[in-house]
Amino acid sequence: MQGSIKKRVGTSGKVSWQVVFDLPPDPTTGKRRQKRITVTTKHEADALAARSITAIETGGYAEADASHMTVEQYMSKWLVQIAQTVKPMSHRRYSDLVRLHIVPLLNQFQNETHTGPCTKHVDFTLVSV
Repeated sequence: MQGSIKKRVGTSGKVSWQVVFDLPPDPTTGKRRQKRITVTTKHEADALAARSITAIETGGYAEADASHMTVEQYMSKWLVQIAQTVKPMSHRRYSDLVRLHIVPLLNQFQNETHTGPCTKHVDFTLVSV
């Protein structure tokens, strides 16, 4: 995997650092994919580049292999990754929402046969609890 770090200076003189690294090629087209992330310090950029490239090479970068997994697998992996960064009650709530609402809804669509664009409309409205 390749990666680079570029210094960027905005019109106001503010300095930022852009990390650019390669993702695995698109599985269907074979085209090259890149990810760009901007941070405020060079130290952050160095650390981010090292972590990201290592994660991609070891298979731990979710965005790199997202096209190879189902939404349920992706959400499960995401829940594991955020476990240490959110409060326990938030994690529990996210897990419940995925398990009780998101996965069953997607399974419902997966089981239907569609000849064209999705013919069933789903109303995603926010309800305050």
